[in-house]
Amino acid sequence: MKNTIKYVGLDVSKEKIAVAIADEGREPDRRDAERLAQLHRAGELTAIHVPTRETEALRDLIRSREDAKEELHRARQRLIHFLLRHQIRQPEGMKKRWTKVYRQWLAQLTFEQAAEQLVFTESLQQLREVEERIKRLEAGMREQAKVCNSCARDSSVARSAGDCATDRYDISGGD
Repeated sequence: MKNTIKYVGLDVSKEKIAVAIADEGREPDRRDAERLAQLHRAGELTAIHVPTRETEALRDLIRSREDAKEELHRARQRLIHFLLRHQIRQPEGMKKRWTKVYRQWLAQLTFEQAAEQLVFTESLQQLREVEERIKRLEAGMREQAKVCNSCARDSSVARSAGDCATDRYDISGGD
């Protein structure tokens, strides 16, 4: 066991490695090239598109917007749960949340305790900030999609940027 190497949880002896290398007798690059040629002849290789830097930059912008959308959802949920903890429910006639009427109702709410009022005010401010961030990111996506020549070839980027450009994603939540 003196000549045993611990590698990824497996015990491999140096003799077995030496025998395996000697059996191959060929350079790894040559083996790789031959294997690629075999796969190509068999039709098992498919062409891929390597994204350009501008496409990757737009993808980063899209990812950032998706992160902000998730953050908006979490902020809304936190505010709703805060209200429910204080037995505050939306009025009966209001069927949807996050409409202009719902936001006006939220703006009129007050709390007896200063700490509760501060938490509520900060929650509303966080919602506004996240919504503004989403608007900025979507504006950037629209601008970048216009100038990004290679983005049209990448269907996922084009679809996301196109959805943003056509305002498919309603960031207001139903205003």
